[in-house]
Amino acid sequence: MGRLTTHVPLEAMELEPILSFEEFPAYIPTRKVALRYDASKEKKPDLPWWKLDKAGIDALLKAFAHLIIELLKGSPDTDKELQYLLRTATELAHVLRSAAVKVALIGAQGAGKSLAINAIFDCDGLSLTGAEGAACTSSITRYVQYPKSTTGEDKFFAEIKFFTREEREALLKEHARSYYFYHNADDDSDDEESPRTKSVGQDQMDRSLNDTAEDIFTTLFGSYDEFSENWNVQDYKAGEFVRLCQLKCDEALKKEQVDSQGIATKMADTQIELLEQLRPFLTSVKGQKCLWPLVDNISVRFHHELLQGGIEIIDLPGWGDINLSRVRHAEKIKDTVDVEIILADTIRIASDDKVINSTRAAVAHHGPSKVKVVATKIDSLTSNQLSQCKGGEFDRINQLLQEVEEKEAALEDNDDDDDDQPNAKERRLLGSYRIYLERTRKQRKILQRADNISAELTSKLRSRSTNDMPQIFHASASEYMDWIRKPKLAFANQPSLSPDMTGIPAIREFLFSLPAQQSLRDYERHINVTISAFIEKMKKTVAENERDGGFRTIADDFDAHRRGYMTRLLSQAKSSFQECSEDSIKRIEKDIPNFKEQLEEKMTAEWFVLKAAAFTRIVKCRGVVPKGASRAKGLEDGCHWNKELADLLAPGFNKWYNTHRSCMANMKPALSQSLHQLHMKISKMINDSSANMVTIEKAKKKWEPLRTRLQAKLMVLMDDVSKLEKLMFESATMEFGQERTLISYMTDDLYTEVFEAVPEEKPPLPAKSGKKKPAKRYVMPKIKFQKKRMEDLFLNPDAHFIDQVLKRFQLEFNDAMRTLLEKHFVSIDKLLENLSASLRAEAPIDYRITKEGEAIRAELAQHIPMFEEKAMELRSKLPQTVVKPEDEMALTLINSDAFDGDDEDNLAIFYDKMAKTKRKDPEPTIRRPKRIKTEPA
Repeated sequence: MGRLTTHVPLEAMELEPILSFEEFPAYIPTRKVALRYDASKEKKPDLPWWKLDKAGIDALLKAFAHLIIELLKGSPDTDKELQYLLRTATELAHVLRSAAVKVALIGAQGAGKSLAINAIFDCDGLSLTGAEGAACTSSITRYVQYPKSTTGEDKFFAEIKFFTREEREALLKEHARSYYFYHNADDDSDDEESPRTKSVGQDQMDRSLNDTAEDIFTTLFGSYDEFSENWNVQDYKAGEFVRLCQLKCDEALKKEQVDSQGIATKMADTQIELLEQLRPFLTSVKGQKCLWPLVDNISVRFHHELLQGGIEIIDLPGWGDINLSRVRHAEKIKDTVDVEIILADTIRIASDDKVINSTRAAVAHHGPSKVKVVATKIDSLTSNQLSQCKGGEFDRINQLLQEVEEKEAALEDNDDDDDDQPNAKERRLLGSYRIYLERTRKQRKILQRADNISAELTSKLRSRSTNDMPQIFHASASEYMDWIRKPKLAFANQPSLSPDMTGIPAIREFLFSLPAQQSLRDYERHINVTISAFIEKMKKTVAENERDGGFRTIADDFDAHRRGYMTRLLSQAKSSFQECSEDSIKRIEKDIPNFKEQLEEKMTAEWFVLKAAAFTRIVKCRGVVPKGASRAKGLEDGCHWNKELADLLAPGFNKWYNTHRSCMANMKPALSQSLHQLHMKISKMINDSSANMVTIEKAKKKWEPLRTRLQAKLMVLMDDVSKLEKLMFESATMEFGQERTLISYMTDDLYTEVFEAVPEEKPPLPAKSGKKKPAKRYVMPKIKFQKKRMEDLFLNPDAHFIDQVLKRFQLEFNDAMRTLLEKHFVSIDKLLENLSASLRAEAPIDYRITKEGEAIRAELAQHIPMFEEKAMELRSKLPQTVVKPEDEMALTLINSDAFDGDDEDNLAIFYDKMAKTKRKDPEPTIRRPKRIKTEPA
């Protein structure tokens, strides 16, 4: 990534010395007025990309493309080669950029993510903050680049993507269930004969779920009264209420003019105007119809240098959302990002387990360089807290503040308060000096606190070495925003922290650095490959005498080889990867009886002994009750049945993970050898071709470089396989406490079925006049019936929970692996297909060239030297890069004496040989120190 030199950590910043009152008059004129902070003048990271003359290159590319297009005007429609050049020339003016680096901002509600986004983009009012005390954003929001306007009037756009019908149905069912159980749940008691009463002080979780559901249904129906009229238990149980809600959703989306892709578009001249339009899709707004519960995500598009550089920032809803479907959806989005920035309030960042666990999970997924921790609101210090600062420089500052108070008190003794008096000027100076001292004390306290927090976080996050530590930023978005709100700031209104000390420029520098390397590669590829290939195509187009029919023969043979090879290899890869998966899951099979025994023991000895209130609460909450969320006996510390199940199965999944990783360690060189075999066979096919030697040598020159590119694609494939292994393992073991897990998906419906299980009713007792209707009577106590139902669902020998978990795990993993293989094989096949097209371009044309076509070709031929000069000029603007030897070695074939060139291109054979070679490797000899006999003294 390179070395960042612009900013230093907050803790390492040097502060100005503390001035005395006598020294202060010389200081105040330099700070009397401060100009608005200009982020555009920040130095960019010290990386080659930011030294590149992009404007010069872009201008040359546009001129290059324009000239070609002008020369090709009037090309006959039947002239395929000239038409190809004309189509391709328009693409030369712009560099095709790689996909944007996705950066997720993650943190608790109220951590300051939205204000941080405003500060990072230097754009007040871009993101909705929690100024009104409510959750600022309940919808996932993406910030995406939009091309700069040619008229100079940049606009702001938003694409609101709504959930699909199936996703909406799942959400509606969950909310309807929460509402129903809050208002209609039976008493959590074994005694059905006693009167039914609502639980005393229902848990806060129930109330929150009910309130959310009520808000959503009120929004859909237009008013609470309308919702109440359409709600009844019979319709809910029959599923009619959810279907009615779906129709209401359809009506609401139709009014928003949603297209066939489920997207509604908004546009505004300013970010503030756009935000007003988006507010009902981000959070609840009093008096408005708010559709945020139906929103999948919102893409806010505008022009900004940071986004233009290749960044996409994703603001995920804060931790604390109690709706599991939305939480899991957010986690699904998080799994797709490249970088995670975890924000937490300075006050609790070092003690929040969620912050620590989330950071560890992010480091495990992306590596420490792609994870940053941001302690927000570093300026959050009260006057009382600051007045208690003691020791070191604080004592001197406090002493100087005491002297200011004494001087001000002395001036107050003078009854004459006329501004013309000499002491009026001193009073103003003392006031400014007091402000200066208070800011100085606050700065030093912030630096001290930042140093302490960094040390504490480091001690908690460090694992094997300091290289595993993510970088920690300390930021104050609010103080940064104060620096950009007004053109000028008087001394009394200036923030305590300088712009650099707010941490925002440092975060912005990191973001600018992220896509720098891939952006540079995009320009290098465009100039060195695309432009060069286009010039070569022009040369072939105008030089009919250099064409040879042998190229078509080689291309035909090549296509026959590659098509058969790619079909076989994909089939063999799917089969071999499937075998690895089956072998890995077999490692768990011998432990299955033990897991079943442990599960039965856990359920009978721990879960089924719980009283009715606790048991019902747990299954109602789908296995998870946070600490303090329930008053039921036995749930004082909360419980997490899903995590208990994951922990029970963790030893088995550990065996699976280690076995599969070992399997893939053999698969990588086997695939590498298979691609090498292809390379050797194609090389032999070209050599044995009936084409002339010149044609053969040209074809070999085109084919030879593909070996490295094929190996590079293989490395990317295996990296993605490794990521998939890790994600599946974490999903099965809940290593980092995530909600989107294998176990939770398996148990959600089971817990719901247990909770809704009701035994048969006894005949009702005759009603007595003047008495309440008798309570329902069951043939078996309800709680006993529910526990029996749970036992049937989890421990049934024909459909045991342990068997079902392993079966689903293997099915999901195999499906994901097949999709991954197909995706990468399409990429490999495309590379080979492009070579085929390049070979065919060297063959004679099969149509008649018109006079117009000949004239255009003649003019093109005259300009080719000029185009080559322009290409050289473009190459001269690129930085000189040196390929490291180890990088080259990383892309070459993994050599092994176990392979020979006569093997068939069968992946299974290569894999078996690689595995046998590793098994035959001798164990390293451990040299033991000689025992030296010591003579007695």
